[in-house]
Amino acid sequence: MKCSQGEVPCPIAENADSNVTGQNRLFRNGSGSLDRRGTIVIGLDGGGTRTRGVAFGRNGERIAEAESGASNHLVIESRNALASLLDCVEQLLRQCKVSAGAVELVSAGLAGVDLDGEGLAEAQQALRRKGFKNYCVNADIVTAHAGALGGLPGVVAVGGTGSAFFGVTADGRRAKAGGWGPAFGDEGSAFWIGRQVLQAASSAYDGRAEDTLLVQLVCEAFKVNDFSEILHGIYRSNKQASLIASLARTADSAAQAGDAVAWKILEQAGDELARGTSAILRVLNFAPSSSRISWEGAVIRNSTVVRDRFCATLATSFPAALITPPRFDPLYGAYLIGCKSLGWEPRLA
Repeated sequence: MKCSQGEVPCPIAENADSNVTGQNRLFRNGSGSLDRRGTIVIGLDGGGTRTRGVAFGRNGERIAEAESGASNHLVIESRNALASLLDCVEQLLRQCKVSAGAVELVSAGLAGVDLDGEGLAEAQQALRRKGFKNYCVNADIVTAHAGALGGLPGVVAVGGTGSAFFGVTADGRRAKAGGWGPAFGDEGSAFWIGRQVLQAASSAYDGRAEDTLLVQLVCEAFKVNDFSEILHGIYRSNKQASLIASLARTADSAAQAGDAVAWKILEQAGDELARGTSAILRVLNFAPSSSRISWEGAVIRNSTVVRDRFCATLATSFPAALITPPRFDPLYGAYLIGCKSLGWEPRLA
């Protein structure tokens, strides 16, 4: 049950002066040659809840880490998303005691950036204005894939604040599903789970559905005495998506306490994540014996119920597939893509 070996191609534009725009491209200022003085590669992972960053050394060692607010321009205002992105890199620069110009490359995976380059320009401009000479901006699903599979072909399901699915074949063909955002569903995501929690709890509170521990736990999460009091907290919040997504943890707590309603919600989330993964496997026509599958995102990483259901459902549909835990996190995936961009041999230890 081994997959074919090979690395996922990382197409990089030769220089920033070309007229080609989009993601997966290394930008070079000035003469177009890379500045080899620096040894720091900054990896960024920007999502709908938070933005994480790591300053990596030449051999992949983590020199500094930082975290800031959400940077998905689809769920918050663009200016706030960019502010979070820059806040994260500024923290890293301060910790490393270097200027932006001394950094070899910034490799970012951002929610809200799509494979066709949608949502890319503002992030590029922000990094350029900050003084970074070289930068490579991708959809967050691309860096998650690179990290989870270590650059190998296969399919990765991401279940975080939102959900998306991405696959790359050995010959470089790519396909994406999901990633439509909360208005369209984000099935299996933390937001989707949180919305199911609110529906189940409000129905139980009204007497329209079976009792569930979720009513009590949601009240505790919002620090209110009665379930009806959470209305203001939800509807008046300027971070509504993140707030609802946070209830995924509440669902997991209720399920672990034996609540059947919460357990069912989490199993449905696992099924939805498996369904999106199955779609990519079929679209790319992966051979059964070369189907490598992994995952990323807080929901599937942290919830045993979701993860077990996800794996069991896929194992039933694709018994020859190799389903493995993520090898690296998305930040290291960003580092690996950065190494490819720079022509460095990445460290895969």
